[in-house]
Amino acid sequence: MSEAYPHYRRNFASFAGDWVCFVIAMAFISYTTVIPSFINQLTDFAPLIGLVTTIANGAWLLPQLVAANYVASKERKKPFVITLALIGRPMYLLVVAVILLTGDTYPWLLLIIFFVAETIFSATDGLSMVAWFDILSRTIPPERRGRFYSTPQI
Repeated sequence: MSEAYPHYRRNFASFAGDWVCFVIAMAFISYTTVIPSFINQLTDFAPLIGLVTTIANGAWLLPQLVAANYVASKERKKPFVITLALIGRPMYLLVVAVILLTGDTYPWLLLIIFFVAETIFSATDGLSMVAWFDILSRTIPPERRGRFYSTPQI
């Protein structure tokens, strides 16, 4: 690859690996099937079941408005992405731990923990997306981005 992108292969593999692992993990917690069924096991209050996708979308999209201005002023964006990933991505492990420890003994507690964890996960993921795509645009050449976007989807 050109001198402008000296670590193209490594960056391509790293970004694609991150994307593939993330998509596989998200398939296990689908917002259209798995999570609504899980919430339905804890409560039959329909607004709470519907709140899942609202929180996921809102907490993912709205923080990007704030992050865009913040990230634009940062010279180094990778620490920002990694810090947010370390905060947000383990949130579902917290929910799993609570399920294993309490079962369905305290459904209200599990609901609260789930919604807080989902909000933190979606917000940190949304905040990091601006920087993630900025890093991607600086490490994957424009003429190779089509290949990049298609490779993890195979």
